[in-house]
Amino acid sequence: MNSTTFDYLKNSPMFQLSLASKELFHSNFLFWIWQQNSELFKTLIRNITSDTTIGSDWPRKYILKREYHNYDLCVLDENNKVLLVIENKVKSIPTFKQLNEYLREGNRHILLSLASDFPEKEKIEHWEIVSYETLGKALKELSTDLSGYHKDIIDDYSEMIQHLHKVQLEWSIDADTDFFNSDNDCNILRINDIREKIRFSKMLVMLQKRIVNKLGIEPYLNTDRDYVFNTAGKVFMNWGMTRGMGLLEVKILVAKNIALLVQIQGEQYRHAVELYGIDKRLDDNWNDILQDSRLNWFFRSNNLKTPFHPFSNSELPLTVWPKNGGCNHFGNQFLYQSIKIPNNTKIHELLDIIVSDCLKIKNITGTSVAD
Repeated sequence: MNSTTFDYLKNSPMFQLSLASKELFHSNFLFWIWQQNSELFKTLIRNITSDTTIGSDWPRKYILKREYHNYDLCVLDENNKVLLVIENKVKSIPTFKQLNEYLREGNRHILLSLASDFPEKEKIEHWEIVSYETLGKALKELSTDLSGYHKDIIDDYSEMIQHLHKVQLEWSIDADTDFFNSDNDCNILRINDIREKIRFSKMLVMLQKRIVNKLGIEPYLNTDRDYVFNTAGKVFMNWGMTRGMGLLEVKILVAKNIALLVQIQGEQYRHAVELYGIDKRLDDNWNDILQDSRLNWFFRSNNLKTPFHPFSNSELPLTVWPKNGGCNHFGNQFLYQSIKIPNNTKIHELLDIIVSDCLKIKNITGTSVAD
C-alpha cells in the first residue's frame, strides 16, 4: 500500500471511527449531512450524478430515510413516495440480483460502490454507479462554503474515502498475480476483509470467462440451495467471505438432489458434494457417494492419499485433509476433501485447475438435471 495513503488512514479519526460499521457508517454520514443542510445534500447528489435535473422534482421539505424498505438511503416526499434510492457498498460487493430487487419503477437509483469492478457490472441497468472518489471530490468542493467543525469533519471524510478508492485500485489482480498475496498494511488497518472480497470477486469474473470459453455454459451467479436445486440451471458460481477467509466456488448439478463442487476457501482447494433433501446419517451419505460411479472418482479413496489434481508447481505429496481418507463435512449434506494450495501458485494456474475439474465433471456426469 502506498505509504502516504497508509499513514493518512492510520491517523484519520474518521477512518478509525468508520471501522465500527464499515457500511452503515457511510450511510449515517450522508444522513447527517442531510440533517444539517438538506439543500447541501441535494446539491451533493446533483453533483455526483450525470443528471443535472435530479432533485428538481423534490419538494422543499423532502425526507431522507435510512433502511426504509431495506434501502440504505432513500429520498421521499411528504406522502412517503420514494423519489430516489441510494445503495451503499463499501464492505460488500454489489450484486446484479440484489440491485434488481431494489429497482422501483419511475424512481432514480444511485449505487455508491467502493469496488470499481465487480461481477455482472455490465448487466446493471437503471442504476447510476458512483465511485467514492467522485463522492469525495464533490464533498470537498461543497465544503469550501462551510467553516468550523462541520467543515473539518466533511473534509476528513472526503479525504478518507478518496484514499480508500486509491487503495482498492491497488488490489487489482491479473492472471500472473500470486494467489497468496498478503498485505500487512490492510491487516493493520483492519480492512483485509474488504480487500479479500474485492480480490475474490475479481477472480470470479476471470473464472466465469474461462468457464464460458471452455465449457460453453454461462454460469448462474447464485448458489442459494433452494434456487440451485429447484431451477433448470446447471452450473453455478459464488464468492465471498466465510470465517474470515475468501471463498470461490463452482457448483455443478448432476442430479435433482446432488451437486458436485470445486471450492477454494482460504488455503484449501476442495472437492465437495452437496446433497438436497437426502435425510440420512453422515456415514450413510458418504458410503453412498463412494459406491456411486458418477461421484466416487471425484474423491480420494480411504487408501489413496494422492491429491485429486496435482499442482505442477509443487513437490508431492501435498498436504491433504482428512489425512486418513474419509471426508470433512458441514452437517450431513455437505461433504468434502481438501488439499493445501501451494504457496507459489499463480491465479491463472488455480483457475485453470478449477476449469479442468469442471470439464471432468461435465464430461463424466454431464450437466443435465436428472428426471
